[in-house]
Amino acid sequence: MTRVLAIDLGGTNLRAAVHTGDVRMLEALSREPAPANLDAFVIRIRALCAEAGAVEALGIAVPGLVEG
Repeated sequence: MTRVLAIDLGGTNLRAAVHTGDVRMLEALSREPAPANLDAFVIRIRALCAEAGAVEALGIAVPGLVEG
């Protein structure tokens, strides 16, 4: 079974969960205020990856366009 860490970064909230490859949620990990800057976001993503355990993929949804 493929495990995917799914992250939804909105303007005010960050939500994270572990899903199977067929989009069935296994475990809700987090619902919290969005990080204030990129450095805080990277630190939080690393912590969520550690908390999620063995995952084969990471998906991040963000509002708007992303550059870089």
